[in-house]
Amino acid sequence: LLSNAHLEIEKTEIELHRIDKIMSQRTLAQSGNFTYKKSTSLPSRGEIASNIIDTHDEQNNMIQTIQKAIQQQQYTSLLQRFGPGPYFVEFCIVVDGRRKYFMVETASSEEMPHSIYYFLDKVDNRLWDNKIFFHHWDHVVQAGMFSPEGEDMSSQFESPLAFPEYSSSFPHVAYTLGFPGRPGGPEFYINFDDNSDIHGPGQQDESEIFNDADPCFAKVIHGEAVIDLLEKFSHGVENAGDDEVMFSVIETARLMKKEGDKFYSHHGVPTPFN
Repeated sequence: LLSNAHLEIEKTEIELHRIDKIMSQRTLAQSGNFTYKKSTSLPSRGEIASNIIDTHDEQNNMIQTIQKAIQQQQYTSLLQRFGPGPYFVEFCIVVDGRRKYFMVETASSEEMPHSIYYFLDKVDNRLWDNKIFFHHWDHVVQAGMFSPEGEDMSSQFESPLAFPEYSSSFPHVAYTLGFPGRPGGPEFYINFDDNSDIHGPGQQDESEIFNDADPCFAKVIHGEAVIDLLEKFSHGVENAGDDEVMFSVIETARLMKKEGDKFYSHHGVPTPFN
Protein backbone atom coordinates (compact mmCIF):
# COMPACT_ATOMS: atom_id res chain seq x y z
CA LEU A 1 0.00 0.00 0.00
CA LEU A 2 2.81 2.42 0.81
CA SER A 3 4.46 1.69 -2.52
CA ASN A 4 1.13 2.13 -4.31
CA ALA A 5 0.72 5.57 -2.77
CA HIS A 6 4.13 6.63 -4.05
CA LEU A 7 3.29 5.28 -7.51
CA GLU A 8 -0.03 7.09 -7.46
CA ILE A 9 1.70 10.42 -6.91
CA GLU A 10 4.12 9.76 -9.75
CA LYS A 11 1.20 8.81 -12.00
CA THR A 12 -0.48 12.09 -11.09
CA GLU A 13 2.45 14.10 -12.35
CA ILE A 14 2.52 12.11 -15.60
CA GLU A 15 -1.23 12.51 -16.09
CA LEU A 16 -1.16 16.25 -15.48
CA HIS A 17 1.71 16.60 -17.93
CA ARG A 18 -0.31 14.65 -20.51
CA ILE A 19 -3.34 16.90 -20.01
CA ASP A 20 -1.17 19.99 -20.40
CA LYS A 21 0.11 18.64 -23.69
CA ILE A 22 -3.39 17.87 -24.96
CA MET A 23 -4.69 21.27 -23.95
CA SER A 24 -1.74 22.88 -25.71
CA GLN A 25 -2.52 20.90 -28.87
CA ARG A 26 -6.18 21.98 -28.64
CA THR A 27 -5.11 25.62 -28.48
CA LEU A 28 -2.91 25.20 -31.55
CA ALA A 29 -5.75 23.48 -33.43
CA GLN A 30 -8.12 26.31 -32.68
CA SER A 31 -5.55 28.81 -33.96
CA GLY A 32 -5.43 26.98 -37.32
CA ASN A 33 -1.81 25.85 -37.11
CA PHE A 34 -2.79 22.23 -37.77
CA THR A 35 -5.88 20.08 -38.04
CA TYR A 36 -7.13 18.81 -34.67
CA LYS A 37 -9.74 16.10 -34.47
CA LYS A 38 -11.93 16.76 -31.46
CA SER A 39 -12.17 13.75 -29.17
CA THR A 40 -14.49 12.93 -26.36
CA SER A 41 -14.53 15.36 -23.45
CA LEU A 42 -11.51 15.18 -21.19
CA PRO A 43 -11.46 15.66 -17.43
CA SER A 44 -10.12 18.96 -16.19
CA ARG A 45 -6.98 19.29 -14.12
CA GLY A 46 -9.16 19.94 -11.10
CA GLU A 47 -11.15 16.76 -11.63
CA ILE A 48 -7.98 14.69 -12.06
CA ALA A 49 -6.43 16.19 -8.93
CA SER A 50 -9.64 15.56 -6.98
CA ASN A 51 -9.72 11.92 -8.08
CA ILE A 52 -6.09 11.45 -7.09
CA ILE A 53 -6.70 13.01 -3.68
CA ASP A 54 -9.71 10.76 -3.13
CA THR A 55 -7.66 7.70 -4.09
CA HIS A 56 -4.83 8.77 -1.80
CA ASP A 57 -7.26 9.29 1.09
CA GLU A 58 -8.74 5.83 0.54
CA GLN A 59 -5.30 4.25 0.53
CA ASN A 60 -4.28 6.20 3.62
CA ASN A 61 -7.41 4.98 5.44
CA MET A 62 -6.61 1.41 4.43
CA ILE A 63 -3.02 1.81 5.69
CA GLN A 64 -4.24 3.17 9.03
CA THR A 65 -6.70 0.30 9.38
CA ILE A 66 -3.96 -2.25 8.76
CA GLN A 67 -1.62 -0.49 11.20
CA LYS A 68 -4.26 -0.49 13.94
CA ALA A 69 -4.89 -4.19 13.37
CA ILE A 70 -1.16 -4.89 13.73
CA GLN A 71 -1.01 -2.82 16.92
CA GLN A 72 -3.96 -4.66 18.44
CA GLN A 73 -2.47 -8.05 17.59
CA GLN A 74 0.94 -7.07 19.00
CA TYR A 75 -0.63 -5.64 22.17
CA THR A 76 -2.35 -8.98 22.75
CA SER A 77 0.93 -10.79 22.09
CA LEU A 78 2.72 -8.55 24.61
CA LEU A 79 0.25 -9.43 27.35
CA GLN A 80 0.33 -13.14 26.56
CA ARG A 81 4.10 -13.44 26.32
CA PHE A 82 5.48 -10.81 28.71
CA GLY A 83 2.55 -9.90 30.95
CA PRO A 84 1.35 -6.34 31.55
CA GLY A 85 3.81 -3.47 31.17
CA PRO A 86 5.81 -1.44 31.72
CA TYR A 87 8.78 -3.54 30.62
CA PHE A 88 12.41 -3.18 31.67
CA VAL A 89 15.61 -4.24 29.92
CA GLU A 90 19.06 -4.17 31.48
CA PHE A 91 22.13 -3.82 29.24
CA CYS A 92 25.58 -4.96 30.28
CA ILE A 93 28.16 -3.33 28.01
CA VAL A 94 31.91 -2.87 27.86
CA VAL A 95 33.10 0.69 27.22
CA ASP A 96 36.82 1.37 26.96
CA GLY A 97 37.54 -1.95 28.66
CA ARG A 98 35.18 -1.28 31.58
CA ARG A 99 31.96 -3.19 32.26
CA LYS A 100 28.97 -0.89 32.71
CA TYR A 101 25.21 -1.30 33.16
CA PHE A 102 22.18 0.71 32.20
CA MET A 103 18.45 0.00 32.23
CA VAL A 104 15.65 1.11 29.94
CA GLU A 105 11.89 1.27 30.46
CA THR A 106 9.59 0.94 27.48
CA ALA A 107 6.97 3.44 26.42
CA SER A 108 3.27 2.77 26.95
CA SER A 109 2.39 -0.62 25.51
CA GLU A 110 -1.00 0.75 24.53
CA GLU A 111 0.56 3.46 22.36
CA MET A 112 3.64 1.63 21.00
CA PRO A 113 2.78 -2.10 21.12
CA HIS A 114 4.30 -3.02 17.75
CA SER A 115 7.70 -1.42 18.42
CA ILE A 116 7.88 -2.71 21.99
CA TYR A 117 7.00 -6.29 21.06
CA TYR A 118 9.52 -6.18 18.22
CA PHE A 119 12.26 -4.97 20.59
CA LEU A 120 11.45 -7.34 23.45
CA ASP A 121 11.30 -10.31 21.11
CA LYS A 122 14.92 -9.66 20.07
CA VAL A 123 15.99 -9.21 23.69
CA ASP A 124 14.14 -12.33 24.88
CA ASN A 125 15.84 -14.37 22.15
CA ARG A 126 19.20 -12.85 23.21
CA LEU A 127 19.91 -11.58 19.72
CA TRP A 128 21.62 -8.46 21.09
CA ASP A 129 24.07 -10.49 23.19
CA ASN A 130 27.67 -10.15 22.00
CA LYS A 131 26.89 -7.35 19.56
CA ILE A 132 28.19 -3.79 19.40
CA PHE A 133 27.34 -0.11 19.69
CA PHE A 134 28.84 1.93 16.84
CA HIS A 135 30.55 5.21 17.75
CA HIS A 136 29.96 6.99 14.46
CA TRP A 137 27.65 9.97 15.13
CA ASP A 138 27.72 12.85 17.58
CA HIS A 139 23.98 12.79 18.37
CA VAL A 140 23.33 9.04 18.81
CA VAL A 141 25.02 5.72 19.43
CA GLN A 142 23.58 2.88 17.36
CA ALA A 143 23.46 -0.86 17.99
CA GLY A 144 24.87 -2.89 15.13
CA MET A 145 24.28 -6.47 14.03
CA PHE A 146 27.96 -7.36 14.23
CA SER A 147 30.00 -9.35 16.71
CA PRO A 148 32.95 -7.64 18.41
CA GLU A 149 35.15 -9.70 16.08
CA GLY A 150 33.53 -8.04 13.07
CA GLU A 151 31.31 -10.91 11.94
CA ASP A 152 28.07 -9.88 10.25
CA MET A 153 25.27 -11.37 12.37
CA SER A 154 22.31 -9.89 10.48
CA SER A 155 21.14 -13.36 9.42
CA GLN A 156 20.08 -13.94 13.05
CA PHE A 157 17.53 -11.16 12.80
CA GLU A 158 14.22 -11.33 10.98
CA SER A 159 12.42 -8.68 8.97
CA PRO A 160 12.11 -5.01 10.04
CA LEU A 161 9.06 -3.38 11.59
CA ALA A 162 5.83 -3.54 9.63
CA PHE A 163 5.51 0.26 9.77
CA PRO A 164 7.15 3.22 11.59
CA GLU A 165 4.94 3.41 14.68
CA TYR A 166 5.10 6.73 16.56
CA SER A 167 3.44 8.45 19.52
CA SER A 168 3.65 12.19 20.10
CA SER A 169 3.58 11.51 23.85
CA PHE A 170 6.97 9.77 23.59
CA PRO A 171 9.27 12.08 21.56
CA HIS A 172 12.98 11.68 20.81
CA VAL A 173 14.39 13.44 23.87
CA ALA A 174 17.76 12.66 25.46
CA TYR A 175 18.31 9.04 26.63
CA THR A 176 15.45 7.62 24.56
CA LEU A 177 15.73 4.68 22.16
CA GLY A 178 14.56 4.74 18.57
CA PHE A 179 14.54 2.64 15.41
CA PRO A 180 16.25 4.25 12.37
CA GLY A 181 15.13 4.05 8.75
CA ARG A 182 11.83 3.05 7.18
CA PRO A 183 9.99 1.11 8.35
CA GLY A 184 12.70 0.70 11.03
CA GLY A 185 14.70 -1.94 12.87
CA PRO A 186 16.20 -4.20 13.83
CA GLU A 187 19.01 -1.76 14.70
CA PHE A 188 18.20 0.81 17.35
CA TYR A 189 19.91 3.93 18.62
CA ILE A 190 20.11 5.92 21.85
CA ASN A 191 19.63 9.67 21.64
CA PHE A 192 22.32 11.73 23.36
CA ASP A 193 20.29 14.93 23.04
CA ASP A 194 16.76 16.05 22.27
CA ASN A 195 16.66 14.93 18.63
CA SER A 196 12.98 15.60 18.00
CA ASP A 197 13.87 18.00 15.19
CA ILE A 198 15.86 15.23 13.48
CA HIS A 199 13.90 12.06 14.16
CA GLY A 200 10.41 13.47 14.72
CA PRO A 201 7.43 13.56 12.32
CA GLY A 202 8.25 14.77 8.82
CA GLN A 203 11.87 15.57 9.64
CA GLN A 204 13.59 13.11 7.29
CA ASP A 205 13.61 12.68 3.51
CA GLU A 206 11.62 9.44 3.70
CA SER A 207 8.99 11.21 5.84
CA GLU A 208 7.90 13.83 3.30
CA ILE A 209 4.82 12.02 2.00
CA PHE A 210 3.36 10.41 5.13
CA ASN A 211 4.84 12.81 7.73
CA ASP A 212 5.97 9.79 9.74
CA ALA A 213 8.83 9.52 12.23
CA ASP A 214 11.38 7.14 13.67
CA PRO A 215 9.69 4.95 16.30
CA CYS A 216 10.70 6.04 19.83
CA PHE A 217 9.94 3.18 22.20
CA ALA A 218 11.99 3.27 25.42
CA LYS A 219 14.03 5.50 27.73
CA VAL A 220 17.07 4.98 29.95
CA ILE A 221 15.95 5.17 33.60
CA HIS A 222 19.14 3.97 35.32
CA GLY A 223 22.72 4.45 34.20
CA GLU A 224 22.46 7.76 32.34
CA ALA A 225 26.15 8.28 33.15
CA VAL A 226 26.93 5.23 31.02
CA ILE A 227 25.17 6.84 28.07
CA ASP A 228 27.19 10.00 28.71
CA LEU A 229 30.32 7.85 28.52
CA LEU A 230 29.16 6.41 25.20
CA GLU A 231 28.61 9.97 24.01
CA LYS A 232 32.12 10.95 25.07
CA PHE A 233 33.62 8.25 22.84
CA SER A 234 31.32 9.21 19.96
CA HIS A 235 32.23 12.89 19.74
CA GLY A 236 34.46 13.72 16.80
CA VAL A 237 34.23 10.23 15.30
CA GLU A 238 31.73 11.20 12.58
CA ASN A 239 34.35 13.14 10.64
CA ALA A 240 37.26 10.86 11.44
CA GLY A 241 36.90 8.69 8.32
CA ASP A 242 36.10 5.02 7.84
CA ASP A 243 39.59 3.56 8.26
CA GLU A 244 38.88 2.50 11.82
CA VAL A 245 35.52 1.54 13.31
CA MET A 246 35.07 2.53 16.95
CA PHE A 247 32.61 0.51 19.00
CA SER A 248 31.61 -0.62 22.47
CA VAL A 249 30.48 -4.18 23.21
CA ILE A 250 26.97 -5.23 24.18
CA GLU A 251 27.64 -8.24 26.37
CA THR A 252 24.02 -8.94 27.33
CA ALA A 253 20.53 -7.45 27.17
CA ARG A 254 18.08 -8.98 29.65
CA LEU A 255 14.42 -8.56 30.49
CA MET A 256 13.94 -7.50 34.10
CA LYS A 257 10.96 -7.50 36.43
CA LYS A 258 10.26 -4.94 39.13
CA GLU A 259 9.23 -5.96 42.63
CA GLY A 260 8.62 -2.94 44.82
CA ASP A 261 11.55 -0.65 44.22
CA LYS A 262 13.94 -3.45 43.21
CA PHE A 263 14.67 -5.10 39.87
CA TYR A 264 15.36 -8.77 39.19
CA SER A 265 15.92 -10.86 36.11
CA HIS A 266 13.23 -13.37 35.21
CA HIS A 267 15.53 -15.97 36.78
CA GLY A 268 15.63 -14.09 40.09
CA VAL A 269 19.09 -12.54 39.68
CA PRO A 270 19.21 -9.04 41.22
CA THR A 271 20.39 -6.06 39.16
CA PRO A 272 23.37 -3.87 40.16
CA PHE A 273 20.91 -0.95 40.46
CA ASN A 274 19.22 -2.41 43.58
